[in-house]
Amino acid sequence: MSGFQLRTLRVTGPGKPDAEITFDAGLNVISGPSDTGKSYLVEAIDFMLGGATPPRQIPESAGYDQAHLMIVADDGQTYALTRALQGGDFLLTEPAAPETEAVTLSARHSATDPDNISTFLLRLVNLDQKRLRK
Repeated sequence: MSGFQLRTLRVTGPGKPDAEITFDAGLNVISGPSDTGKSYLVEAIDFMLGGATPPRQIPESAGYDQAHLMIVADDGQTYALTRALQGGDFLLTEPAAPETEAVTLSARHSATDPDNISTFLLRLVNLDQKRLRK
């Protein structure tokens, strides 16, 4: 089997306390009253999985400038993705192997350059180098 699971999503900013949500293995349900950040959370996850549109600004996000997503592959390997909340490329690190060098992953897919977020995620689910027929 192949795949990955989200573990934590954290936003950080200078002089701001970290805001973090932790996900358990399996299905996670986010619920709550209106205006508590559920939509922002979904937008932030989409953005951290390669979406082009940053999460919209809400009053609670003022002063935060980076998002960090921790994922665990089915083989147990942990990866950390960091991206500026205004957009741009990703920084990929392996927290369990701090001696490994961080890799910059482009936010844009390229079939010729494997260092992009979509190829990285597709590799985790064994779909890289596959062709899609429309």
